[in-house]
Amino acid sequence: AANCALRSVAYDLRSAVCHYGEVPDSGSYKALAQHGAGVATASGSKEKAGSSWYVLDDCAVRLKSADEIGAVMDCEGHHVSFLMYRREDTKTINLRPHAA
Repeated sequence: AANCALRSVAYDLRSAVCHYGEVPDSGSYKALAQHGAGVATASGSKEKAGSSWYVLDDCAVRLKSADEIGAVMDCEGHHVSFLMYRREDTKTINLRPHAA
């Protein structure tokens, strides 16, 4: 495998959508979304300057710290129906093509 290089790629959690209800077409949805340049771990324990997390539900939009978002995910993670990540490095990964 000479001349072949694989790099690890990191992804940052940017948002989650939680569903509360018995069936998908009824109930309530809550979104947790990050705005800004910061990064949070899955547990919400890290935050870089400039990032903000928001909880958006049927009635309100609330600003939360990364630590608070970690606590929300710990308590409500089983309701998550959709996660969105941002790829940290968007450079193209080039691999040598297979010989014909």
